Amino acid sequence: MKQHGTLILGLSMLLITSCGDGGGGGGGGGGYDACAMIPACQNGGSCQVFDDGGSARCDCPAGFEGDSCEINISDCRPNPCENQGQCIDGVQAYTCDCKSGFEGDNCEVNTDDCAAAPCQNGGTCVDAVAAFTCRCAAGFSGELCETAVDECENNPCRNGGTCVDGDGGYTCECRGDFVGTNCEICDGDLAVVDAESLAAAEACEEVSGDVTIDGTELVVLDGLRNLKRVGGSLVIARNAQLRDLNALIILREVAGDFVVADNDLLSDLNGLGTLREVGGSLSFEGNVVVTSLQGLAAVRSVGGDLVIDATSLSDLTGFFVLGTVGGDFVIGTADRGNEALESLAGLGALREVGGLRIHGNGALGSLAGARSLESISGDLSVGGNAVLPTCEVDALIERVGPDDIGGEVTIEDTDDDAVCE
Repeated sequence: MKQHGTLILGLSMLLITSCGDGGGGGGGGGGYDACAMIPACQNGGSCQVFDDGGSARCDCPAGFEGDSCEINISDCRPNPCENQGQCIDGVQAYTCDCKSGFEGDNCEVNTDDCAAAPCQNGGTCVDAVAAFTCRCAAGFSGELCETAVDECENNPCRNGGTCVDGDGGYTCECRGDFVGTNCEICDGDLAVVDAESLAAAEACEEVSGDVTIDGTELVVLDGLRNLKRVGGSLVIARNAQLRDLNALIILREVAGDFVVADNDLLSDLNGLGTLREVGGSLSFEGNVVVTSLQGLAAVRSVGGDLVIDATSLSDLTGFFVLGTVGGDFVIGTADRGNEALESLAGLGALREVGGLRIHGNGALGSLAGARSLESISGDLSVGGNAVLPTCEVDALIERVGPDDIGGEVTIEDTDDDAVCE
C-alpha cells in the first residue's frame, strides 16, 4: 500500500538500512535486492530498506516529496509576496519578483522615491508608488518646483501701487494716502460730502479711520460698493435725499460706532446684510420711513450701546443672531420714544446686555420677545410705556433672575391693572 509517499513491499515497517541511491544495493538474504523493486529515487533521495529485507522506500531530502522524490514542494503556496509581487519557487526557498515601486524579500517595502530629494527650492517631496509629487514653497511652481513664480504678473497692487516681486511673495509700494498689503486701505478719515468725494471713495476696500456721510444731498452711496471694513466710526446722518444703503452690501465690520440717524427718505437697511460686528455703539434713530430692521440680520454683537429711538418700527424683527450688547440696550428715550413699537419680537437670540432701558414707547404691550435674555449686568429701567402691563416687567425680571441684574431696577408709568397672559 501507499503511505506517506513511500511504496512498501511487505507487511511490516521495521527499521531500515540504507541501500544507497536509486534501486539496487542488496538488502535481504539470498541476494534479493529490495531497492531494485521500486522506482529509482530522484533529486538526491536515497533508498532505504526495511529490516525484513523485503521492502524499501525513498527517503527524500528537504524540499521534495513523492514516491520517487520527484515532486518539488511549492514554497509559493500561499503566495508570500506582497503588493502583487510574483513568487518564483526554488528548492525549499523562493524569490519575489516585485512590481515597480516595491522592494524587500517579500515586496513589502514601498520604494522611497523621495530618497534623492528631487524637489527644489524648499519644496516638500510626497512619496507615492513608483512616483512622487512636490509641494512647492510659496513663490515656486513646476513638477520639481524649479520655476520661480512672478508674484507681480497679475499686478495685485491697487490704486496705482507698484508691485515688487520677492522670494515667495511680493510687496506693494503704495502712493498717496493708500496703505495695506495691496494698497487697498484708505489711510485716515473719509468725509463724503458730495458726488465727487463719493466717487473717490470707490478705491477704498477699508478705511482706517472714520467715515462720515452727514448732511449731504446724495440719493445713493454707490461709491462705497467696495468697502469691507471701517477701522473707526461710520456715521450716516441727516441726508435728506438718501434712499437706501445697498452700496454697503459687502461691509462686514465697523470697529467703532455705527450711527444711522434722521435720514428722512431712507426706506430700509437691506444693504447691511453682511455686517457682522460693531465694535462700538450702534444707533438707529429717526429714519421714520424704515419699518423693519431686516438688514441687520447678520449682526452678532455690539460692543457698546445699542440705541433704537424715534423710529416707526412696530417690533425689532431683524436682530436674528444678535447675542450680546456690551453697553446699554436703549429702546426709546423719554424725549422721543418709538411711538409705533408694540413688542420686542425679534430679540430671540439676545442673551446678555450691559443695561436695559425701555422708555417712551406708547404702544408697547409686551416684553416677551426678549425671552432668551439671561443677564443684565447694569441697570434695568422701564418708564413712560403707558400701556405696558407691569406684570410684563415682572415676568422679564423673573426670566432673567433677580441675581443676574447687576444694577438698579426702576419701573415707572406702566399699567398696573393690565392682565398678562
